[in-house]
Amino acid sequence: MKHPELLSLHSVSDLRISPGTSRCAFLVHTPCEAENNYETHLYVSDFTVSYPIGMSGITSFAWVDDAALAVGRPSADSTQFALLSLKDGSEGTVWNIPFDARIEGWVLGQLLISARRPITEEKAQEDGSWTILDELPIWEDGEGYRAKIRRQLFLCSYGGQPIRISPEEMDVRIVSAHSNGLAYAGYILGNHGRIVNEIRYWAGEDRLLRRNCGDIRHLALGSNYAFIYALDIERETDSAPALIQVSLDTGKADPLYVSGIAVGNYIVSDIGLQGKILCADGDALYFAATKEGSSQIYKLSASGEPLCLTLDPGSIEQLDVRAGRIVFAGLRRGSCQEVYVLEDGEQMISHLHGNDTLPFYPMVEIPCHGIQGWALREETEEKTCPAVIFLHDGPQQAFGKVYHFGMQLLAQNGYVVLFANLPGSMGYGKDFSMLDGHLGDDDCNGLIRFLDAALDACPEIDPSRLAVIGTGYGAYLAAAATGKCNRFGAAICDGVISNCVSMVSTSDHGIAFAEKQMKACAFKQTGELWKRSPLSRIASMKTPTLLLHGENDRSSHLSQGQMLFTALKIHGVPARLCVFPGENHSLASKGTPLARDRYHTEILRWLKMYL
Repeated sequence: MKHPELLSLHSVSDLRISPGTSRCAFLVHTPCEAENNYETHLYVSDFTVSYPIGMSGITSFAWVDDAALAVGRPSADSTQFALLSLKDGSEGTVWNIPFDARIEGWVLGQLLISARRPITEEKAQEDGSWTILDELPIWEDGEGYRAKIRRQLFLCSYGGQPIRISPEEMDVRIVSAHSNGLAYAGYILGNHGRIVNEIRYWAGEDRLLRRNCGDIRHLALGSNYAFIYALDIERETDSAPALIQVSLDTGKADPLYVSGIAVGNYIVSDIGLQGKILCADGDALYFAATKEGSSQIYKLSASGEPLCLTLDPGSIEQLDVRAGRIVFAGLRRGSCQEVYVLEDGEQMISHLHGNDTLPFYPMVEIPCHGIQGWALREETEEKTCPAVIFLHDGPQQAFGKVYHFGMQLLAQNGYVVLFANLPGSMGYGKDFSMLDGHLGDDDCNGLIRFLDAALDACPEIDPSRLAVIGTGYGAYLAAAATGKCNRFGAAICDGVISNCVSMVSTSDHGIAFAEKQMKACAFKQTGELWKRSPLSRIASMKTPTLLLHGENDRSSHLSQGQMLFTALKIHGVPARLCVFPGENHSLASKGTPLARDRYHTEILRWLKMYL
């Protein structure tokens, strides 16, 4: 590998506190160059020291009690589930399930698992050489084709076979379980392709709690309520989220809190994994929310107002709360992803990156009216340094005060790295995050305004040696900017959107993208969609452009990169398309180690050529 530092980037998932709150456990994922994948180890912590236990390969788990865990290991066409003793580390296989499944919890003495399963005999008979599509959406990034496949829930009694408890037609999206029951939310395909969402509750029997509560993003099961964070399907963004409590007895839904605070972690990086950020402890509600470049933990007070519990800069990416004890995983104080307990401040308990020699350059804030932005830089008075400006995916995401490997690598190679939360970003109120269909306008103007502010603040930057890098929506904005100005000597687009008309039919969220982001009816206002497409400005594009694309990207389909590449070549603009087989839209953050290594190699090569 040309960038072996990537092998030091550990990430955390499935953070869970034990029933008696004496321990917590989590999975640690470590890149493996030899196998070109990620080794997974289960860690247990007493909130002071964390240590691995059991053999590698565990991909899901649940606490049985404070002395034992149920753990899952998938094989080629089945999944083994065992009970792991914390006393001596021994395992005993109890279940062998004949399909790929993961553990969701331990409920009333039974193992709760989920699995994507075919719901028709025809779908079950597909052998990989053919597939039938007869419903929307046709696929999902990171999952593949979805037609007649649903994520279902099953309960397994000791040594028994799995029994499905969720409706067969329901695609379960979110699960929240405790020892006495579980709540879950998902979607059912209605008439004329209409999606109906449901919240259901199981405590010995399954029943419907509520239907059509909006777009449910997070769910937490309390003692008397199921708490949800939902968006109205008609709204464009979730900058003013609604926290709702649904009675487990009656199904009555009442709003708890609606505000400009952005519930959820919207801070982006190319390291770390996202997880649960909404938790109920009894009927007290805890959640992560994003504000001005950081996400923090909040508790909803009795008065209905959120009380901020953390203060350090960074992101909260996973959260669990039990009996008042709070643990979380995040990128804090410029560090890579670690696990913390909230006791007399934020106390790190994982120490996964203590001895690593990763590049680290401190970030400084760039003054720019109405836009929060930063730079990784070494101050000098000579105007000799090339600069690269990063654009995040979304647009409803945000940069923040967190570690970003790709940015640090460029700083280490002599580039001033610029990044900012342009109009459309989260954490600055509803009005700021709503582009109201003007993608490529207000955000592009903000990009140029921030760039000018950065040139004023960083006299070492050579204004003739500028590049722009974007991922997903950020790649769309980068391409749009090169069609509007000639200020960049190089552009790099990861998972670009180049044709908003074809995006409608090829993306896993194409129709919603057109109607909510572009404010254009997918098949009636194609002129408006084309006007917003970077390809519509191809005659003005002169910037040498590197295109990076996962072959299995179902969010920004590979054809988006192919169309822009073809158009640039025909118009005589230097262009290079690097396709990564087997990779999806999360190439930079979750791709295989060798793919991520090549990804950064391509970027450095292109910048060296054109800056």
